[in-house]
Amino acid sequence: MKVLQVVPSLIKGGAERLAINISDELEKLGYEVLVVALIDDNRYPELNTDKVRVANASVYYSMLGSDQIQTGGYEAIIDEFKPDVIHSHLVDSELVSRHNPRKDVAYITHWHGCPSLTNPVPFLEKFNREFVWKWNTKRRLLQSYQASNNHFLCISEFIQNYVKKNLGAKESETTVIHNAIDLSRFKPIKTEKKSGFRLISIGSLQKNKN
Repeated sequence: MKVLQVVPSLIKGGAERLAINISDELEKLGYEVLVVALIDDNRYPELNTDKVRVANASVYYSMLGSDQIQTGGYEAIIDEFKPDVIHSHLVDSELVSRHNPRKDVAYITHWHGCPSLTNPVPFLEKFNREFVWKWNTKRRLLQSYQASNNHFLCISEFIQNYVKKNLGAKESETTVIHNAIDLSRFKPIKTEKKSGFRLISIGSLQKNKN
């Protein structure tokens, strides 16, 4: 089976790191995996370049009928690799990979958070230009999800409820898979028991992260 992982770029971010870890583990299980970045920004020099391709692709839906669609590089990679599964991460990857869904491909969206594109909008902001663009883009994305028989992988129950509420996904279209840890890099160590401990937590301060 061939699996295509799609990310906007390969910067040092959580979603990008997770996509790489997933690819590594799938390869260990005998799957053929290719990582596609939409722009050329790879900050993981240790990656095997044979397993990474740059698509130089983007999708911008305009309210005025002048959509800016640059997916030729991405479509060429699809035609060459012929994936059985397309597994995408983050909104930009969703827009590109779902713009022209293939009937013989299983589509999986890894939903990592609560992007502004799909967040509820306060009433007083519903008539500004940015909201109208977001509304139209979200509408087009939801149409693409329906056309691709999309399934959502959610990193928590909170995100699963978010996807069902804001994207109209059914329970059967969502699966919760919590973020994993690469045990080759992070593993428990034996230490003497102490009465207390110090903890450093690194991340954005958001309600859904408690």
